[in-house]
Amino acid sequence: MRERELYPKISELFRNDYHIFFEYKIPDSSRREIDILCVKKQKRNPELIAIETKISNWKKVISQAFTRLFYVDKSYIAIPQEYVNKVDREILEMDGIGLISVEGSAEIVVEAKKSKRTFKWRREMLLNDVMRRMQYENP
Repeated sequence: MRERELYPKISELFRNDYHIFFEYKIPDSSRREIDILCVKKQKRNPELIAIETKISNWKKVISQAFTRLFYVDKSYIAIPQEYVNKVDREILEMDGIGLISVEGSAEIVVEAKKSKRTFKWRREMLLNDVMRRMQYENP
């Protein structure tokens, strides 16, 4: 199984209320990519959610989700259901990172909290880029 195979199931959780971008390249000099970026379907100040996926290495995905907190409002990790019980939930709670379990469908196990680490300028950079892309794709 590959990470990409989790994307459709995860996007089902958000597709009604959010615009969804897969493997969104962050428009800065880093070479970072957000596995799934969700942008709330509202005109003013839409909520931004980053979701990082991993098939087995939940420790690595937590560090990725943590770095996304500097860009977005909320951050989740998404892993196969078989690994959910291995995740140290105290680490998630410390930073407000949410947890999504994926099996036949996806389910939010731990709700993400609004990030206190978000840099306003980084969030705006992401939002401006997303809005530009959406206008380009939907003239």
